[in-house]
Amino acid sequence: MFCRNCGNQVPNGSTYCAGCGSSLRMAPAVGLSNPGAGGYSYQGAGGYNNPIAGGYGNPAAGGYGNPAAGGYGNPAAGGYGNPGAGGYSNPNAYGNNYAPNSGYANQGLSVDPDIALRTLTSKLRTSANLWTAIGIYQIFMGIILLIFGYGVLSLILGIWNIVQSSKARKNAAYFQSNPVGIVSFFEAGKSSTIIGVIVNLVFGALFGVIGSIYDLSIDNYVLSHRDAFAALERR
Repeated sequence: MFCRNCGNQVPNGSTYCAGCGSSLRMAPAVGLSNPGAGGYSYQGAGGYNNPIAGGYGNPAAGGYGNPAAGGYGNPAAGGYGNPGAGGYSNPNAYGNNYAPNSGYANQGLSVDPDIALRTLTSKLRTSANLWTAIGIYQIFMGIILLIFGYGVLSLILGIWNIVQSSKARKNAAYFQSNPVGIVSFFEAGKSSTIIGVIVNLVFGALFGVIGSIYDLSIDNYVLSHRDAFAALERR
């Protein structure tokens, strides 16, 4: 090998030239801009097309198209199309899907709208089954009480509750296929549910109290997740 300064031939592996005393150590490659933070093609920290980290800007802070995290903006905060968090912009704000293929952006919703709808329809069907059972029991007791001269009220309540249970099933099917006006529907019906609890308490109808309290829990569920049901209407 030869000295880069004076041209004197030196043994391979030498660290200095015996002729002129110049250092023969290779200088580290630096970029066209700040080598400490990484500029154009700087291999140590990585800038434009850095094969080690990749990215248009500083890969340590995350630049355009950083393949390690993905995204057009800062991958640490999440940029366009960040596959790690998902979404067109910051995944902590807009664009982060709640669930795969849900189609809804995470905008601080209290619950995934699709999950909220499934939960609501399940609760409505449970309520329908509960009131059907209560209605059958009331009709049965009414028939027995008729022998003693009273039982008409029990019969009327039993028939009424079975009719209402049928409506609950229809509501579950309707909202599942057409999730519009859910919040307003339960807002309007909450006062009636509360009255139902009070009436059943007055008449000592234990099963009626249980059914009414369950319906009240459905009202509270919808109203506490009104943002998710509002998102369903905007679909």
